Amino acid sequence: MRLSTRGRYAVMAMADLAIHAHGNPVRLGEIAERQNLSLSYLEQLFRHLRKSGVVKSIKGPGGGYLLSRPSSEIRISDIIFSIFHLLLIGIILDRILLFEAFKDIANLYL
Repeated sequence: MRLSTRGRYAVMAMADLAIHAHGNPVRLGEIAERQNLSLSYLEQLFRHLRKSGVVKSIKGPGGGYLLSRPSSEIRISDIIFSIFHLLLIGIILDRILLFEAFKDIANLYL
């Protein structure tokens, strides 16, 4: 399976988080530096990861991100779905609307 750049960055960042957390929050700036990724891009990715419950954020001094569950329980598909779920929902809705339109057209000619 081939991952998009967005998917690859998310998986790399999550692996980095799993390796370096040791029970303590990891700042996105640290991940960005180690992985040579854009901090603003990581912030976007982690917003989706947090909303889907894959990571949790700790605010304040010493804050950062932690995995929400043990790394052995997080699948790559969890990460990919987290960052693409809105896109997937849009595609599914488009297909449903397209199906309904074709059904209406077919009814006109039957």
